[in-house]
Amino acid sequence: MKTSLLLTLAALSGGFAFADTFTLTNGTTYEGTILREDAENYTIEVQVTKSIKEERVIPKADVAKHEKLDPGLAAFEDIKSLMPVPDGADPAEYELRIRKVDKFLSEHRSSGKASAARKIKEALTKEMALIKTGGKKVDGVVLPAAEYRANAYDLDATSTALAIRKRIENNQWLAALRAYQAMGAEFKNTHAYTSLAPDIARVMRGHLAAVNRQLANFDATIKNRQLGLERMSPSDRTATERAIAEETMLAERNLAREKDAKLGWVTPIPTLKQSLADTVSFGNQELARVTAIPATPAVDAGKLYRDILAMTRSAEDTAKISKAIGDAKNAGMPAKYLDMLGAPAK
Repeated sequence: MKTSLLLTLAALSGGFAFADTFTLTNGTTYEGTILREDAENYTIEVQVTKSIKEERVIPKADVAKHEKLDPGLAAFEDIKSLMPVPDGADPAEYELRIRKVDKFLSEHRSSGKASAARKIKEALTKEMALIKTGGKKVDGVVLPAAEYRANAYDLDATSTALAIRKRIENNQWLAALRAYQAMGAEFKNTHAYTSLAPDIARVMRGHLAAVNRQLANFDATIKNRQLGLERMSPSDRTATERAIAEETMLAERNLAREKDAKLGWVTPIPTLKQSLADTVSFGNQELARVTAIPATPAVDAGKLYRDILAMTRSAEDTAKISKAIGDAKNAGMPAKYLDMLGAPAK
């Protein structure tokens, strides 16, 4: 017998936390925790089923191989996912991740993964130091403060566009559409925004096609639901109608909140006709707007940012700087980026 029945059952039941593996000279394998050990024997506890454990005495003379399981292996799976840190993360996010690594190192000092965990902490600490001094992570690279400040507006626009593309790749269409709508409020005159328009237009067409199908089938959906209710027993029907009424009320409240927040792209609910109609109405307007966005912005706001920074550094006359700032504001550049340029720009 190459593998023991006990081991097989343990595997089927999900195993247990920290088990050693014993391979005997006859090929039998046991997996369990050591309860006692003397000069001649191991007494181990094996998991027979999910709820049944059994003690087993194994003569040391019969053990061909004894493998100790590193208890830190499973815990390290969560630790290794802490890197890389997403673009745009703030120092608080880094500190949270570092605390998780410290907890692992405290609980698994002797783990074979402790060295790898320390390297992860070192990388997190190094990145956090740059972020705390004004740096920014863009496309997986942490830029020092001076390098980020030199082109902050375009870099943030690029980082935002990359995050939207990831949502598109993950088929998170509604999230991508909302993010692009928000992006337009800050970065409408950047190459990152205009170059993303064709992909967003394709997402819009797909999203609207799906919602239009739901809208066309709305009456049939409601009718089928009603037929299903009629087939139920009186008690089941009453309970289901109550649940439907509650779901409808929550959906209507959520729709009202989204509209108050001026999301534009509201959550489409197949059984809430207003949400479908609002999506189609807003979506058609947005599709027309997005398909009309030129391949390159009429005004390059990213260049305006760099020009203003150059002017402030070379101490050019105030009137010229003021005009450039006015042009940047007209191009939709938020005040926070002008503030980054320093006192002379103000």
